[in-house]
Amino acid sequence: MTVAGGMVCADGILVYADTEWTASTMKIQRAKHWALGGSKDVQCVIAGAGNEDSLRLAIQTFWTAMLQLDADKIRTKDIYGGLEKALEYVYTKHIYPDPNSAEKDFGMIVGMATANDEPMLLKTAGTGIIISDSYEYVYMGSGTEMAMYLSSRLDVRGVPIDVGELVAAFVLWEVKRHIQTCGGDTVIYKIKKGDIKYRAEGDIRDFEEHFSAIDRKVQRIRVRTANLEQTDEEFDKKLAEFCDDLRALRKARLEKLRLEKDLTN
Repeated sequence: MTVAGGMVCADGILVYADTEWTASTMKIQRAKHWALGGSKDVQCVIAGAGNEDSLRLAIQTFWTAMLQLDADKIRTKDIYGGLEKALEYVYTKHIYPDPNSAEKDFGMIVGMATANDEPMLLKTAGTGIIISDSYEYVYMGSGTEMAMYLSSRLDVRGVPIDVGELVAAFVLWEVKRHIQTCGGDTVIYKIKKGDIKYRAEGDIRDFEEHFSAIDRKVQRIRVRTANLEQTDEEFDKKLAEFCDDLRALRKARLEKLRLEKDLTN
């Protein structure tokens, strides 16, 4: 199983997922995300959950149809239409006739943009396609409930895409810690009009190490500042200690990244 998500931000969209693949007796790290096109004319990213063979067949059918079109003339309505036909084909020809059709079900979160259209976020449900509204977030897979809860608590509506990227990394970090069938590395795609950027698996680990380091301190300050019987001086001291801790963590993180950069140059 896996968890996949998408977010509509103020200046673009995000598609993100973990890399856990779970079978009946084992689990491995195998991503279910694909970047298709990636040129200035068409950007399309798909993250999926469910039966991998059905998922790959749908993507193959969908992108084969897209390759028949002139890239500089493709609009988001063409991508939507091609995806709709691919879903109908896979479900009606290969899933619904199968007595074990429930085992072949799948879903996709699709981020797309063209040179002439603003980014759009889609979520499939069987043969249906749901278009995400402005500042919406969507999830699918075994970690959906927790991811939705965390996103609602963080109130991600209207955030810029760079902030949304951090929110996505945090949500998946928490889900991977608490949902047994989710795990592995996190991948994040940032899609803007005419541009797509991929945050590789290892890059997210810096965010996750920060979340882990700060988590206990945040929990402690939440409790320590709730007491209204403490004096203003005691309250200010606890806030100052918290800020000092954050500065120390930030300094150590910057130094670590600097050293890693020096080693790779």
